[in-house]
Amino acid sequence: MELERYGNRETVTLLLPNSIQETYVLLEALLKESGNSQLLDEMRFIKGKDGMLSRISHADGSVLIKALSSERTALRMTDQALSN
Repeated sequence: MELERYGNRETVTLLLPNSIQETYVLLEALLKESGNSQLLDEMRFIKGKDGMLSRISHADGSVLIKALSSERTALRMTDQALSN
């Protein structure tokens, strides 16, 4: 886990031994638990050149899931994604 601070904003990055789909399920649970499930409606699903899902992100940059390999992902969230 990496924690970065930029002024008033904190960003947490988790490196997970999961597929991008499994990490999205985790994100969905975290956002629902924090009362921010509305972010799920605004997620963008991006495919790579190979046609496979390679990234899931929110337009405001508060959430990013990036495939590092077929079985490893990075989940990055800012404090605004998990705060009420």
